[in-house]
Amino acid sequence: MFSLFKKLTIDEVKEKLSKLSLDEYQWLSLSINEGIKFQDEKKKTFQLIGKKSFTIELKKINSELKLTLDNQNLTIAHDNEVTFNFDQFLNESISSFIDRKKECLNEGNKDVLDFEGETKAHEWIRVSFEVLKRALEEAKKKEDLLVEYRLFMGRRPNSNENLIRLLAYNLDITYHFRSNGDLQVIIYNDKNASRGSAKEPSLSVIFKAMKNQAYDELINLLSICAKSSNF
Repeated sequence: MFSLFKKLTIDEVKEKLSKLSLDEYQWLSLSINEGIKFQDEKKKTFQLIGKKSFTIELKKINSELKLTLDNQNLTIAHDNEVTFNFDQFLNESISSFIDRKKECLNEGNKDVLDFEGETKAHEWIRVSFEVLKRALEEAKKKEDLLVEYRLFMGRRPNSNENLIRLLAYNLDITYHFRSNGDLQVIIYNDKNASRGSAKEPSLSVIFKAMKNQAYDELINLLSICAKSSNF
């Protein structure tokens, strides 16, 4: 039967991942279990975009893994080494983009305009993220629950927006890294309604003095996201 997909070996996958230069890419996207219909199925789709694009998807159905890398695929029995290499590559990529954003926060002045407002906003973020972390950890432990989220990082294609956006359960979280060094945080809370139902943000704040503390809260949350989404 004719197929557009070429067969791929495990060694070829490892070689491709090891040779990839993250500096060539400005935009990262990751979806975890998006569109999953069956309880025994799990899926990760990861994409990098720069002058060229790179896409890799890992799907697990029962004990079988299917890996698709730029229109080449590999189907094997569940292999911990392949899963580990993919997760390691994923974590290194996200860490690289996180470090880029840290550099942005070193720019601009830190004059305190509304320290009380920033303190309250930081506490709101801390508490909300703790609730989300517990939900992710609970979903990881229970077979009848599903870890599901989408992550975007970097400079949005065809735009000058520099951001990190995380959509997880009821929260839609965006950190905008502004050109003057400020950090703008906008969070929508859909509560028990469908995704995108909230028309007004639950939090919209610009951090100047506490931007590093606010960013640390997101980094800690992304760490829990990564751990909860391991196959």
